[in-house]
Order: sequence, then structure tokens, then C-alpha cells
Amino acid sequence: MPRTRRDRRVALTKTRKKGLELKQHVIKDIRDNIDSYARVFVFNIDNARNKKLKDVREEWKHSRFMFGKNRVMALGLGRTVSDEYRENLHKVTSLIREIGRASCRERV
Repeated sequence: MPRTRRDRRVALTKTRKKGLELKQHVIKDIRDNIDSYARVFVFNIDNARNKKLKDVREEWKHSRFMFGKNRVMALGLGRTVSDEYRENLHKVTSLIREIGRASCRERV
């Protein structure tokens, strides 16, 4: 008799989860950018594939945009005064939780 195909678990994708190594790399990248740039801006964007973001990226070529999960970015900057990476970065962390993304820049 043929085997039944009922109640068989079928994977719909073959993607892998992003592990701890990637998150640690994002934290290291954020901290390196904080060291190399003078200013940090926090911004919110609804659609990362639109023309307006392309225009901003073109105009701010000398800047570094950081996209990632808000909690991972908060870990990179420091959540509280005791574990912040640099002075007053815990204030930026509270903004990232509310708004979204961050950008590092030399000029205003």
C-alpha cells in the first residue's frame, strides 16, 4: 500500500535564520561607525525602496546609513547609562526604539 501524505510537514522555504554571528557583526559595525563619524541622525522610513531614499543616499554619499533590527542597534549603542558605548548614546537608543533607523554623518 502507498504511504499516506496527510499531516506531513512541508517546508515552504529553504532560508536559514540569521544567527548570533550576524548580530554581533551589526553591533561591531555600528560601534565602528560611531567612532569614525561625528554625528548620528535618527530617521524613519516606511518604504526603503522608494525614490526619495535613493535621492537622499545620492546626496549624502559621504554618510553611512545603518539598517537593522531596533533591538540589535540599541545593543550596539547601549541601552542604559551604565552600558552605553559613548556618552549620551542611550538617548539615541530611546529614539531608535520609537522611530527606526540611524545615519552617521560628518557634516550637518
